[in-house]
This record gives sequence, structure tokens and C-alpha cells, in this order.
Amino acid sequence: MPKLKGKYDMLIVVSHIGLTMDRYLAQNYPEINLIVGGHSHDLLENGEKVNHTWITQTGKWGRYVGDIQVTLQDHKVVSIKPKTHATSKMVEFKQDAKYISSLREKGLAILNKQKIAQLPANFEENKMQAIEASLDAITYFAKTDIGMLSTGLFLTPFKSGIFTQADLQQALPHPMHVVRTTLKGEDLWRLVMEIEKNRHYLKKFHLVGMSFRGKIFGEIIYKGIKVDPESRTVYVNGKEVEPDKEYVIAVLDHYVLIPFFPTLAIVGQNEFLFPQYLRTVVGDFLAKKYPLKENN
Repeated sequence: MPKLKGKYDMLIVVSHIGLTMDRYLAQNYPEINLIVGGHSHDLLENGEKVNHTWITQTGKWGRYVGDIQVTLQDHKVVSIKPKTHATSKMVEFKQDAKYISSLREKGLAILNKQKIAQLPANFEENKMQAIEASLDAITYFAKTDIGMLSTGLFLTPFKSGIFTQADLQQALPHPMHVVRTTLKGEDLWRLVMEIEKNRHYLKKFHLVGMSFRGKIFGEIIYKGIKVDPESRTVYVNGKEVEPDKEYVIAVLDHYVLIPFFPTLAIVGQNEFLFPQYLRTVVGDFLAKKYPLKENN
């Protein structure tokens, strides 16, 4: 903040950290004029003023549109007047649906032209093949040999033959990122126990938000990890986990955010691997492993 002092007429923060943290910023950084916030899905119909800072949020799922009127005079803020408009009360024109549909079709056509790989026949209608290939992809990307993914992420299997960006988008539409997590052996053991404890519950658990675009969470599939449920022994690449040894596992930011596996957020040394999305990582890996033939 000090580096910016005197270099602006109005200081606006566009955040995605939730209303509680927005209020913290407003309390502790009074030089902020306006915070346009999100993440916690709060609706502030006419904004909220904390000390000298206005905070705005417009709820969720596009139910409201924000409208912020700002008046500046002589390079100084005179007034800020936030309000929201309910989309349910907005006029819908006859051509809207057709226009939206045309944009979707245009985008799909563009993605269909972007060929990624030529997948062998064993991918057809075989979701497990897609999951295993994706586990290989995220572990390769994170430079580790163990990883985990949930079956609910895969909305469709990867079709065999020419595999396009449209196919990949349909299968993995989630805006998620790969995370390289370092855990001590005893903490990796605890993470696996959390997964196994919740496995039956999560298998059919309907999940909304947290970057998830599917319907159910599904089951966790491991790479390089096995569990003996009777003795509760965890093996990494065939060897029993050593409590004090450090292990690096490829996971997703989604698993850090959801409440079912607290070990990741509490003790994991989490390195978020931006900017690639999960599907980008998977697509790049498939392109290398199953390259397109010259005539394609």
C-alpha cells in the first residue's frame, strides 16, 4: 500500500476472499475506497460501509448484478453508491436465448477444431482409464510419484480416437489447479485415514461450489498408495509409510478447500501450481503420450 500512495485517484480492491476478510481489509487498510468482493456468496444489496471503505458483494449464481456509481472531483472520491439489481426483474428479449445458444455453438465449434491426442480403443466408455491417465498427468506435472483424484471429477470418459478440446472440456470442466503437497509420513497416514473414513459418505455426496462442476464427489483413487484396512497400514510404492519421512503427493486445490480432508490445509506444505487448470495438465500429458498421427 505505501508504494501506491499518491499514485491513484481511487483505490479499488477486487477480492475473492469472502466477506469476513473483506471486512478485515476495510478495518485495517482505510486507504482502500472500494472492495468488490466475492467467494462467500453474500448479498449486500446496497453495499456495506466499514469505516471509510465500501464493500460490495452480489450473492451467487447470477441472481443479482452489481451497479456502483462513483463520483470523482479534482482527483478525489466524492461519493460511492453501490446497489444491486435482481436479474429476475430484468427484461428478457426474444433474441436473447438464440444469441446465447449461438455463442455456445460457436465456442463448441472452435474447441472441436482443436485436436489434442489420438487415444487408443481402451479409453472408450472406460472412465477408470481416464482417471488413471489423469493421475499420471498430475503426478508428472507435480514431479512426484503419488497422487489422488476423485471419480466425480470425470463427467464423461475420454473417448477413443481423435480427442479434442471440446471432449476434454466436457469431461473435466472444473476450474481447478494441481497442488504439490509435502507431508510427513505420519500426516500422510492421517490424510489416508480421513479419506478412508469418508469414502462411503463421499461416494454419493452431492457437492456444490468449491470450483466443482459435477454432481457427486465420488471415490478417491490413489496412485502409488495402498491401504490395508484391517491393520490400517498405509503403503507408498509398496513400502510401509515411515512416520518421520517427507512425502510429496499431487492433489487438487479442491481437496484443500473442502472440509473432509483437514490434514491437507492444516499441516500440508501446499504449493499451488498456477496457472494451468487440471484439464490443461491432462491435455498436455495426453498430447505427449498419445500424439496425433501425421494425417490428422
